[in-house]
Amino acid sequence: MGELLRANIRAHSRRYSATALAVAISMAFVVAALALASGMDASVTKSVRDQYAGVNTVVNIDYDSAEAGEHGLEEYTDTISGVDGVEAVNEQCYGYWDIRTQDGSISPSVNVARNQELISGKLPEGSAEVAMSQANAEALGVGVGGEVTATNGFGDSGARTLRVTGILESETVTTTASVIAAPDTMRAVDETYEPDALYVSGSGDLDSSIAAAIDDPGIQVRSADDAMAEDLEMMQMGQGTLTAFMLVFPIIALTVAAIVVATTFRIIFEQRRRELALLRTLGATSRQVRGMIRGETLLVGAVSSFIGVILGAVLGAFVLVLIDVADGIGEAFGMLNISQLLIVWIVGTLLTFLIGTRPAKSVTRVSPMEALIPIDSSATKHGHKVRVSIGAVIAAVSIAGLYFGISRGEDVGFLIAFASGVLGFIGALLVCSVLLPKVTYLFGAPFRSVVGIMARSNTVRNPERTGSTGTAIILGVTLITTMAVAAGSMRETLLSEVDSRRPYDLVTIGDDMPDSLIDRVAGTEGVANAIEVRGVDGTLDGNTLTINEDSSNGTNEDADGAAGSDAGTVDGATADDASSPITILAQPDLNPVAHSTVSVIGDGQAIVPSYLGIDSLNLCGSGQCVDLTVTQDDDTEDIRVSPTTLAQVSDSASVREIYVSLADDADATEVQNALTSIDNNIDVGGAAAERAMYTQIINSVLLVIVGLLAVSVLVALVGVANTLSLSVFERTRENGLLRTLGLTKKQMRRMLVLEATLIAGSSAIIGVGLGIFFGWVGTLALPFDVEHTVIVIPWLQVIGVVVIAVLAAIVASFVPGRKAAKVSPVEALAA
Repeated sequence: MGELLRANIRAHSRRYSATALAVAISMAFVVAALALASGMDASVTKSVRDQYAGVNTVVNIDYDSAEAGEHGLEEYTDTISGVDGVEAVNEQCYGYWDIRTQDGSISPSVNVARNQELISGKLPEGSAEVAMSQANAEALGVGVGGEVTATNGFGDSGARTLRVTGILESETVTTTASVIAAPDTMRAVDETYEPDALYVSGSGDLDSSIAAAIDDPGIQVRSADDAMAEDLEMMQMGQGTLTAFMLVFPIIALTVAAIVVATTFRIIFEQRRRELALLRTLGATSRQVRGMIRGETLLVGAVSSFIGVILGAVLGAFVLVLIDVADGIGEAFGMLNISQLLIVWIVGTLLTFLIGTRPAKSVTRVSPMEALIPIDSSATKHGHKVRVSIGAVIAAVSIAGLYFGISRGEDVGFLIAFASGVLGFIGALLVCSVLLPKVTYLFGAPFRSVVGIMARSNTVRNPERTGSTGTAIILGVTLITTMAVAAGSMRETLLSEVDSRRPYDLVTIGDDMPDSLIDRVAGTEGVANAIEVRGVDGTLDGNTLTINEDSSNGTNEDADGAAGSDAGTVDGATADDASSPITILAQPDLNPVAHSTVSVIGDGQAIVPSYLGIDSLNLCGSGQCVDLTVTQDDDTEDIRVSPTTLAQVSDSASVREIYVSLADDADATEVQNALTSIDNNIDVGGAAAERAMYTQIINSVLLVIVGLLAVSVLVALVGVANTLSLSVFERTRENGLLRTLGLTKKQMRRMLVLEATLIAGSSAIIGVGLGIFFGWVGTLALPFDVEHTVIVIPWLQVIGVVVIAVLAAIVASFVPGRKAAKVSPVEALAA
């Protein structure tokens, strides 16, 4: 049997090639995902170890203690430095700054400078020095020796001028160093600075000595090894989640490959019924034949899985180098986990073997005499009815679960809806695998030529083959369409929510803004429209608001662009407090620069902060008073009236705010930097950057996910090519007869192209329909805290998926078409 096994592999190598290709692609995908996860894990582990290099003891606040926070770490720096054996005490802290130059602004995270690697320059040491990543330096237009202006991220500290002393490598997926500075610099920029930990270097039993010297139950003293182990454990938990997420897509590709492999084995073994019957007639037992077939599947699985593992390892190593996780290809290969590669090879081999076991068992159960008789399709039809019934029941249960999950909402409802959606998808695939041949036949109705009629008929000659091949395409297209619909809907829902809560692209505020600033803002490239808001300062006493005679500018802007008052309200002030300062703004109609409808303040009306608790307002200035009706608002910190109302009591209003709308093709960050560079004394914020961030993140994630799912579609298209190739082999004599009757080579190729187009086209359309449905219900089930969910169907992307699937199927049909056309009629009839 061994010699026969080798002979069969050689004889049927072309039939097994598609199976081997599908398995190899899937295994390569799994290995590449594991390689990426292993590389990132190794890189993160290295970064944690580097963080504690040269450190013996770590001192930090013990937040689990009741005495935590009673004393800061800075109080113990001198005490620790005086302990015998201590050589150095280094502070560790993270913070957030706003950094700007004339060319731009950034809001990075800031770490304490310690032992980070630099591209150029030196680590910052003094109280006015800083180093930053190359990307940040480019955004600010500075290099080593340049100067930047920094404030803390909360805007409650004075600006500090810092000199750039060094350039770090730009951030990667495993490194987060963005800006580093010495502790003295961090104190200078942020008055609230406090170290998170103290890293102590030295010799001897420092842990117990430092703990005894401090003697504070609110302070934790531990070895650097213990601190590093805790950090690594937390990192590994995150890496485990990342690995699980990354394996989702290879598993999907593996599922598609399983469908392709199962279909291929079933077709191959059915085509070899007569051959196997002859072996049985010549004396081979059923067990021997079954063992031979299992040997073939095991050998195909082992070889193709091995090739896939090697290709995946090479691909994964190159990806690790590409994303800067590894410095070179040698280091990248060193990050691979050999045991994982071995496990993947074993899994791929066994999976292929097990998939081939069922068709091998069924074909060897048939007696030699039965194998020589044409297959009875009645049993197959019965199996189809059972499959449709089971799929329909599963789909019905799924719909009920989806309705319950969406109605319930929150996290639990989403999990119920997600599980129901997966169940419903399985039910839909069961039904589609049976109904697809009939749908494909109807799909080909417009093709009424001789070639079209034959191609259409070929799709239903072997319904099982067409159904299995099309189901693989449906699976991939459905998932891609689902993600496209869900991503588009999430993007529009988030943007709609941002527009309703923060309808302005950018808001410019500042002290002593000149009247000419509005013209400079409006003339900035990328600005579509700009409207200024003028205001004055006043004093609120009860329900009477008196405009200050010498009104000085003073406005406030929160981090997300909502206007407020600096000089204005005293925190916690109410109408009962005597002489509370507040800002009065004359707000015109802002709808021309808003993304959603903004209420227009009418003459004789005022919008006041809710915390003031007043229900009427008497506005006085220039020797006259105006009584105003009041609308309370939780989102404002100023008192807002119409320009006409303010003009009645004051003629000294100055520019306090400028609201800006951007052109459709404008880059929010570039425009914001351009506006900031107009005057260093103004602040620019707003929803445009947030809107652009949401769009960029969702588009990037969608691009990655679609790219990963595209591998599944590629495997499915391998199945299309395999189905056509096996069909050509099966219909060799028939094709020869057609050629004898006058069918040209071109028509033969066209028939196979049309057959592939019908299968791929109908499958892609069904997949798009399912994808739209699951994307729609999935978006509704997401636990978003939004006013309303916007469902968007990205028709351009959807049509693109169908077109790509059909074009790829056409390309996949070229080889089988050429093979069929090359065989001469005489050779085909003699086969």
